[in-house]
Amino acid sequence: MACDLGFRPSKYYFLSYNSEDADRVSEIARQMSRTGIELWYDNGIKYDEKWERTIAEKIYGCQAVVLFFTRGILYKESSFVEKEYKMALTFKRKIYVVLMDEIDDEDVPPFKVLWWTDIKTQQCIEAHAIADPGRIAEEIVSALTRNVTDYMELRFTDAPYDTKRNKSEPCSGKRYVFISYSTKNLEDALAMRGALMNRGVRTWMAPGDIPAGSTYWVDKEVERALSYGRTVIPVALGDQGPE
Repeated sequence: MACDLGFRPSKYYFLSYNSEDADRVSEIARQMSRTGIELWYDNGIKYDEKWERTIAEKIYGCQAVVLFFTRGILYKESSFVEKEYKMALTFKRKIYVVLMDEIDDEDVPPFKVLWWTDIKTQQCIEAHAIADPGRIAEEIVSALTRNVTDYMELRFTDAPYDTKRNKSEPCSGKRYVFISYSTKNLEDALAMRGALMNRGVRTWMAPGDIPAGSTYWVDKEVERALSYGRTVIPVALGDQGPE
């Protein structure tokens, strides 16, 4: 059931929460909104045949999902929060899990073990250790807005591209930001590279001499990045909602 969290969204990060936890989430959400960060949640949506489609479209179009995870969610036989989580994975959206309760593995009912195991692989914010909703909001907003330079404290130089290596393997040497893009977004990718360069970040992107149709495409790059345990930071360009 949707609940009024006390503000109205424009563009957004998607807030996923259990309706029974609305009182716990509302003040945190209000504090997040006051920082100027753009949020969206499901208040005011009619529960009709289009409701689930609306949720899916909003998750598809968001920059990331902020999921408020509580002990109560674990004991619900059917939770739409879990469905929203699966939609976010399907759409390859970054998920930030806000752990509102301290949960031990032995507390998890058998029918939620697989989901809980997967939840722990996401970036988690230990909100249960913080009493002040304002401080929790600060921690969440900090995680959402953190620049990639916080992940990699690096000085910019172009990472070498070794044509003799297997192209499916990451280049060796110092760490760097790998820029994944489709050819239609080349100008945006170059602009981002320039912005990172100005901030002193070491980068690599596919050079122009890699022929089109080779094994460089975004889905594969994301898949490989995740398999290597790398952080993937989605950058939304324009309207990406379903037609």
